[in-house]
Amino acid sequence: MPRIIGGLLVLIAVAWWLHRRKQTGKGPSAIAENPDLWDSMTEHFEGLDRELAQARHWSKDEVAIAIEQYVFKLEHSSEDDDDLVRKLSQQPNKTENQVLRVLGDPNMQTRLRKEPRDEPALYRACQLLLAQPTSQAVPFVRRLLAAASDPVRIDAFQWLAQACDDTAVGELAQGLNDADERVPAAIVTGLATGRHPAKSAVANALFEPLASLIAQAPAHITEQATTILLSWNREQVITRFEQEGILQPGHAAFVEVMTAIQASGDLLPRERLVQMLRQHDLTLATEADATALLRMLAGCHQAEDRSMLLALLEQPGPIAGAAATALLTAHNLEGWVDAILNESSRERSEPEQQAFAIRLLDSDLRNGGFQQYFANPSSSHRQDALAGLREADDNDRHQLLTEAIERSEANANAFSDLDTRYQDLTRPLQVTITRLILANPQAFRS
Repeated sequence: MPRIIGGLLVLIAVAWWLHRRKQTGKGPSAIAENPDLWDSMTEHFEGLDRELAQARHWSKDEVAIAIEQYVFKLEHSSEDDDDLVRKLSQQPNKTENQVLRVLGDPNMQTRLRKEPRDEPALYRACQLLLAQPTSQAVPFVRRLLAAASDPVRIDAFQWLAQACDDTAVGELAQGLNDADERVPAAIVTGLATGRHPAKSAVANALFEPLASLIAQAPAHITEQATTILLSWNREQVITRFEQEGILQPGHAAFVEVMTAIQASGDLLPRERLVQMLRQHDLTLATEADATALLRMLAGCHQAEDRSMLLALLEQPGPIAGAAATALLTAHNLEGWVDAILNESSRERSEPEQQAFAIRLLDSDLRNGGFQQYFANPSSSHRQDALAGLREADDNDRHQLLTEAIERSEANANAFSDLDTRYQDLTRPLQVTITRLILANPQAFRS
């Protein structure tokens, strides 16, 4: 276990270093000033690479020994200090053949049923099989559905969905209706990673129970389940959603379903979207619902729709923020934040620096107010934020930041009234950022 914790600490350090390197174009000074830390990190990962490379050349006997150790000697998969799963995955065919022999051996069945910490040895054997999912794994994974441990049972459902053939669709159909929402979520994840084609036995058998799930499924399931259904039969599922009222703002699944449809590279007909706009007063809708509808309309790339979205920027409340997001879709600039994060600070244009500085300002103020902002590195970009707010005609935010800077320079720490005024602003930040971006669209396409 200490080895796992140490490895996690190294991973966290590396992740932080990479994040800072993206932001500044160089590694953080903490690492530069501590070469021993860098050497330790380098040595750790080079050692892992060497061990994995050696595992690619293990003999059949060495693979068998590693399987024996992982399946029968460990009491729980969390105790895999030697990283046996990853090492065995370097030779999936050899591992699969050996595990199948163990699973089919009558003399091994008593050992496979042992579960010292609510995790049967059979579970760990199936873990190794599922590195390369095939229908041969299905009979063994099905046995795990009767396990007393919920995590084991949930994983079994996911594996069945991933490696599924038509012998397991009955259990999967029942699992989609399980009262424990983790079970349908696991099945949906398995179906997505398994990539079962349209008109397959799995698609034919599970279309109806999966479609029935959409109306009441939690949000984290809905979008992925919709994506699967669209790949199986787009026309049928869209018709069904229309009939059930899911494609109406206000429905619990509306946002996720609309997002999945658009992400699939498809759109509802523009006339249908315009009809929705006429039927619903989006000023009364949530910002999420309004954004889902307006983003899809923006994806139609019609000039008149852009004009309408620009007019909506002047509306009060959530509708303006939704229109602002949709306008970025219309101009293919939705990914501006990711684009900036992939650049060093030296590579960013002036408008990019300003937009990013405004975003950092808002994030800090919503988490901890101006006190947090001036305590964080974000405040070093205050002049960029001021310039961007001025460019976007956001006079209220500009005034608040100006006052806060004056107080901070006077060593005053009382920002509570400014924090309250900021939280009470009615103009959505997205409107400000969108105005800034659309004033300089080419600067965000570099």
